[in-house]
Amino acid sequence: MEDKAKKVSKPGNITRMFSRKPLGKLNLENLRIPMKAFLLGVIIRTAIEVAAGRFPVGYDPSTHYVLMCVCGRWEYIISAPLYSIFLYLLYLIIGDALIAVKIGSIIVSGLFMFSVAYWAQKCGVSEDRILGFVCYVYTFFVVLRILWDLHRNAVGIAFSFLALAFYRERKDMAAFMLSILAGLAHPLSLVFLGGGILYDLLVVPNRRSIILGLGVSVGVGVIVLLKVIMERFSLICVIQSYWYVSRSELLLYIPWLFAPLLVIMLPVLCRNLRRMRDLLLSEENKKLLVWAATILLLSFILKYTYRIVFLASFPLLIYMFKVVGGSQGKRGLIRILIVYNIVVSAVYPAFFYIYPIRDSFRRTHPPVLIAGNMFPEQEHVAEQLFRKALQILNNESTIIIHHSEISYAYAAGVPLCADNVLVMRPDESFEKYLDMASDRGFRIAYIVWYVNAPVGSIEAPRNGHIVESMCDLALYLYNLSAM
Repeated sequence: MEDKAKKVSKPGNITRMFSRKPLGKLNLENLRIPMKAFLLGVIIRTAIEVAAGRFPVGYDPSTHYVLMCVCGRWEYIISAPLYSIFLYLLYLIIGDALIAVKIGSIIVSGLFMFSVAYWAQKCGVSEDRILGFVCYVYTFFVVLRILWDLHRNAVGIAFSFLALAFYRERKDMAAFMLSILAGLAHPLSLVFLGGGILYDLLVVPNRRSIILGLGVSVGVGVIVLLKVIMERFSLICVIQSYWYVSRSELLLYIPWLFAPLLVIMLPVLCRNLRRMRDLLLSEENKKLLVWAATILLLSFILKYTYRIVFLASFPLLIYMFKVVGGSQGKRGLIRILIVYNIVVSAVYPAFFYIYPIRDSFRRTHPPVLIAGNMFPEQEHVAEQLFRKALQILNNESTIIIHHSEISYAYAAGVPLCADNVLVMRPDESFEKYLDMASDRGFRIAYIVWYVNAPVGSIEAPRNGHIVESMCDLALYLYNLSAM
């Protein structure tokens, strides 16, 4: 028995990969502030979803997520399975994709607030400033873009923050399991969480940081394996292409995106060079800077360019919070930061959508953060026009749905998965789908679209007959046999 005990206790044994500190019982007192943050996130998102009416807030929720649920799009689900499966099951239970997506949005908002609050608590932010810190992070326009639109990404970020918090507590098994969930939530969690522990891996390498990196790699590895099996996915495409913002444009895009932070951060740093040295040489701040730098560097290498740049907002926001004295200063300072973020979020994206430095930049940041994809009165008009199209649809005709209109068509009762319904992919033209409809033997095609398209939108194809129009939207009829 003694020999066996000695064998088990050898350093190389796999059981020693994790710290011996047990998970223990949850300390409810430690969860008091994070639970307040969770409720705050739920209340904020619920209020916004109620104010928005029937349709979900954000582009992806009202398009990709609705289509994923209604048509069981497994290519969407396996790309980030954790939240996608949850949302799909929620839809199957409720039976209404719009309601399911709204409920999912509310839960994501609460989970994100909880995770940031829990992380802040473990990183030494004083209790009376944690909720203010969470609101400060939440209201920055890049974070709003993630929370309003990119829910699967937001879930991955939330589990990453929780994994880092447990890692800091030296609860390695819990951190390992959470890092796997982060990887399953979204592949970019590997970039986000990996950047968060890179300093430890390079400067003070230890078994614990390796375990955390292994966990998120396992989660992302499962996604890659599923995509290889089901879609014949090639890893080389992750490096070969990019989204909207090219690698050369990133040199301009990054300072443009984070200009509101730099406007405050740089003057504070330059005003006191000694303080700047202290901030730069602090080990905790070095970790934040390495975290942000790693993410930004990878944006030049991997396919997803601007989406990766978004992730750098978190370590940069945390660093700015420390630079301006948010951890020690008066509460009024945090309120000023929150108000500043809200003003920036309301003005900055809209200005650069209308007057972009580069046309591609407007695709990364829609100006309307709180709303659907059209103005509220147009949303209901689009639904009415789709109902009209559905009434006159027959076996020889088809409906072509622009990607941004998926929710409105669904609300009108249009069967999104039917053979005579063509749902456009993002950034594709109506003309391509008119040709597709003609090739499939349809004689008539209906399109619901703007009479005068707003800035950044495509125009309706020519030669269309307007069947009915309201609020600058029209139901167009195209005779494919005459085209």
